[in-house]
Amino acid sequence: MAGTDTLALQRLNYDSSFKISEHNWLKDVLNNVQTEVEDQSKYLGARQGLSPALAKLWYLSELADGLKARIQLAAAEAVVSGASMADVGRATGKSPSNIKRDFTQLDDIIQAITDAHESYEPIDIQIGGWGIELPPHYETLS
Repeated sequence: MAGTDTLALQRLNYDSSFKISEHNWLKDVLNNVQTEVEDQSKYLGARQGLSPALAKLWYLSELADGLKARIQLAAAEAVVSGASMADVGRATGKSPSNIKRDFTQLDDIIQAITDAHESYEPIDIQIGGWGIELPPHYETLS
């Protein structure tokens, strides 16, 4: 499986026609997020006496932090499911030797995922200041 993942990731990173179609989907998602952020920024600005531009900046910064936390979680889930650090690096565009430096909580998240699997109980963790509940998994870890 690891060899297949490696080839697929290499194709994702170098096949411009595939990248364009995936980027179009991502652009649609980001446009939807932008619309929501602008709507919420007006509401937050009016409620807190903050300019809409600064409210928008605040929301986008919070979203970026939340995405960073979810990326660390996804990296840990990939490792738990058998992905190599090299493939985690390929998927994130990072050097495999820098993964643990860039994802400072990776080992703790991997342990929490493993604990959730073994205990059959959800576990609450903090990743980059974001509270995330890890659900129990009843299937066998690979």
